[in-house]
Amino acid sequence: RSQSGIQIGPSIRLNEKDVLKIASFYQSIGTLVYVARSIATLYTSDFDAMANLKDWKVLYTGVPIWLFNTGMNPKRARCIRLIMSELGSSFTLWDTIVNGASDVRLPKARHITLKSLETGTILALKFDDTSATDEFHQYFVKLSCDPRNADLFDIFNAKRRRPVFILRKRKIKKSAISKPSEFNHITKVDEHDRDSLYTYSVLVDDGAIVADDPILIASPYPFNTSKSSHIQCFSNDESIIFSLTIIATISDMSSTLQSMEDNLIHNESVVLIIPVMFNYSQLHSKIECRSSYHHGQQKFSQLEVFSVAEIPDNSLQSMNALTNQIATIHCLTYGTDVLIHWDFTPDLTKPQFHSLPLGIRITYRFILNDTLIIDHVSFSEHNGYYRCNATNRYLNKIYDDAKIFHLKVEQSSVWIPIVIVCVMTIIGILLLILCSKYSRRQRKRLEKKSHPQELPIDQKNVSAYSRSAKSQVSLVSIVKQQMEATVKTTPQFVLGNPFLDPNVQPTPLF
Repeated sequence: RSQSGIQIGPSIRLNEKDVLKIASFYQSIGTLVYVARSIATLYTSDFDAMANLKDWKVLYTGVPIWLFNTGMNPKRARCIRLIMSELGSSFTLWDTIVNGASDVRLPKARHITLKSLETGTILALKFDDTSATDEFHQYFVKLSCDPRNADLFDIFNAKRRRPVFILRKRKIKKSAISKPSEFNHITKVDEHDRDSLYTYSVLVDDGAIVADDPILIASPYPFNTSKSSHIQCFSNDESIIFSLTIIATISDMSSTLQSMEDNLIHNESVVLIIPVMFNYSQLHSKIECRSSYHHGQQKFSQLEVFSVAEIPDNSLQSMNALTNQIATIHCLTYGTDVLIHWDFTPDLTKPQFHSLPLGIRITYRFILNDTLIIDHVSFSEHNGYYRCNATNRYLNKIYDDAKIFHLKVEQSSVWIPIVIVCVMTIIGILLLILCSKYSRRQRKRLEKKSHPQELPIDQKNVSAYSRSAKSQVSLVSIVKQQMEATVKTTPQFVLGNPFLDPNVQPTPLF
């Protein structure tokens, strides 16, 4: 779309307010911006047009800018760009990369020429002010003569090296960041600028109607499980609205959280309160506010559901376990897309946590990596403090929370097998002693039976034994005397033939 219908003001040299407005639009970390002090017109032509003696073609009229990305910011490639900025809105009308092959020249007063490396055309800038032209060209010469920028201009040297910038990253506490101060609103574009701004006439359709969509606000946001959330929707319309509804849909579509008001006027609102300890991961990805009109038209706005990583009960928790048993630790965490990391320290007085010991596995119960399982508990390896770290990210901001578990491994169970072994050993020794005594007694009994003369005589029984022996000797002598007397009186009996004398009767011995 042509820019010929847009009228540029008669001002030749820009004031400091216009320069500041454009410079603030393009400045960033690691970027140098130089704004020309005059308006310029950009012309273009190619070799075919110049060979056919055709005129130059007007592209845009605006404020030229040298934008030098030094490479200090790794998110922006190191280069120099020529930008044509619109006076009034600071929007970019046109830009191209400039280096040693661009052949930037100042052929005559108020004119700067160069080659476009992207389109292969010849470009010319015609300034309204001569001194502004010289200042703009001298800034480029200063950049090209700086030996630190040799990599951008000595493009045919294969051994050129790009400068290396070492970024010093410092962690800044939230308390060290002050509230905005000395704020100055320097750029504003509205519907009244339609006739004066080229970009407005191109980007905004003439027949477009700005819809008054409802405004959805949540406090706090991102959501916090431990706090009650107030979600408020404003109608954002002065006319009468048939109904205004806030809908928070549960993921499985079984139920919804809803708040609705009818017949609202003058930008009234409706509020939905979500209670404490609500699991926001159950909600659909977005909360919606719908405004319905009597003629049937509907408008809506959406709010993304995101809750920060949080462990509601983050106090120190103690747990007991026995050796060679299974120990399980659950880390109950709330939040959207939460990542859980575990670490360990045997002594909390030295708060330096390390990786988990061997023999531990991590599994899923509620969310990823929220359960820690020790299959065989050991006092020397597993007794200590386990920390559950929960983190998530939203809009380049990291939210985190942590909880420490103290696993106490009881040592008493270690001595039970040792005590059992000792008791069994003592019982075995006693049995061996008893068996040896019993076998010794049995052996002595057998020796007494086989060698009676060697058996010892009890002193108490010696007298009784001698008396019994004397009585037996006297009895034997008496019996012997009677037998001798009998033999003398009865010779027939001695001969053993009692039939010789039948009248002979044997004499009794006793």
